[in-house]
Amino acid sequence: MVCTPLKQTNITSLRIFTLEYMFLETLYRKLLPYLFTYYFYIQATCDLIQNKLYCV
Repeated sequence: MVCTPLKQTNITSLRIFTLEYMFLETLYRKLLPYLFTYYFYIQATCDLIQNKLYCV
């Protein structure tokens, strides 16, 4: 009698945790490429500025 409600709450909490994990995973998967491209863009811009400074 006592075990069934505990099991039910465990299942629901596990389900919520799984949903949160899936949501975060998709969020990271969507954001990571943008972050990488942004980082590389900044890096390239800095390189260009440095090259221009060296050229002058």
